[in-house]
Amino acid sequence: MMNNKGLGRFETLTVIVVVIGIIAFLLYCTLGAADSRNFPKLRADAAYFNKTVFSNLDSFINQDFVTLGEAIDQKLVDDFKSPFSRNKCDKGETFVITKERERYVTIKCDEYLIDNIISDDLDKAPIYKVGKWQEEPIEGDDVQSMELYNCDDSGKMVLDNFSTGSYLTHVVNEQNGTSFYSETDITSCDVVSKTFYRTKKLVED
Repeated sequence: MMNNKGLGRFETLTVIVVVIGIIAFLLYCTLGAADSRNFPKLRADAAYFNKTVFSNLDSFINQDFVTLGEAIDQKLVDDFKSPFSRNKCDKGETFVITKERERYVTIKCDEYLIDNIISDDLDKAPIYKVGKWQEEPIEGDDVQSMELYNCDDSGKMVLDNFSTGSYLTHVVNEQNGTSFYSETDITSCDVVSKTFYRTKKLVED
């Protein structure tokens, strides 16, 4: 059976499928380009966060591991927003670690990650795209694992999701008026740790 334009049903369906494929491809290319244009902003946010932490070290109980959540609660920085959306960056997975007088910066916004880069090299930091944390081990080369923490307080978990030990410690201190240095010192609830896994793929070197 032919339609008014002389195309059969099969041909019409084929045209529709091709058009949808082209639109999907163009959207993918456009959104990918938008993400890559925001990579310099992610690096700049990481550098700004590092500078803020270094300039205010006396504000933190554990100066060797400072999370974004702690800096926000100390009113040293505003609540970071992702360069890629209106979402807020991860308060527990954005942090500065100091080791042997060097500072290493990690920042996670949406699914994009700068991972443990020395502070002097943030302007050229590699950027990764990561999946969601899961307890089930993942096979393959592009996989990251991390020990994450929560705390059982009379049957209720302190955090909605498992996070870094430093962020857990900060939240516990805020809630209880304590001054625990790290997750190993917490006595006000039962600390629980688990190994989590996620995919981690390099998107810009």
